[in-house]
This record gives sequence, structure tokens and C-alpha cells, in this order.
Amino acid sequence: MPEDAIQGHGLTSIDRDCFQSRKVSITQKFELLVDYRSSRIVGANNDWSVRPVNVKGEFVWHNHEEEDEPLLVMKEQLTIKSRDRDVDLKEGEFVTPPRGSSTNP
Repeated sequence: MPEDAIQGHGLTSIDRDCFQSRKVSITQKFELLVDYRSSRIVGANNDWSVRPVNVKGEFVWHNHEEEDEPLLVMKEQLTIKSRDRDVDLKEGEFVTPPRGSSTNP
């Protein structure tokens, strides 16, 4: 993903190693995150990117205006709220809110 495309998406923290053609350990990348809710791109291809984030506490509603956005729980559990239902996710489960939807988180 070119630098101007990244900046156009409002992404500021980039793991430059992710643009190599090699395997990436998501577990190791999570260990690099020290702040809650700070994310960085660890993999990208065409119109999607992988951005791990540690979450804790209260969340705010946000929109998925530009893309479908898979949300994968790596540890513990998380409830993803949408305008019409809630989805409880456990470790290893994911849901993909479609483009144009709003979720919390």
C-alpha cells in the first residue's frame, strides 16, 4: 500500500515489515502494542489491512464507511454492538460488519 494511500485512510502508525512477502505472527505483533486502542498495520493487500488493537473499557460508536471490517477476538471475549443486534465473540471468533454499518466497538 503506497504511503499516500495510507495517509488518505488516516493511518499514521505503520509496521513497515508488513509489506514484505513473508509470514507474520499476529501474536508477536500484539506484544508490540503497549497502549490500549492504539493500532498499527501489520499486513495489507489490495483494499484491506490487518490492524491489531488492544481494547479495554468503554467504547464509542463508529462507522465502517469505506470497507467491510472483520473483528477477530484473540483473547478473552468481546461484545460487538450494531444498531440492530449484539454479537458476543469468544477467543478465536470473528464477525465482519459490512461497509456502511455502525458498531460499538
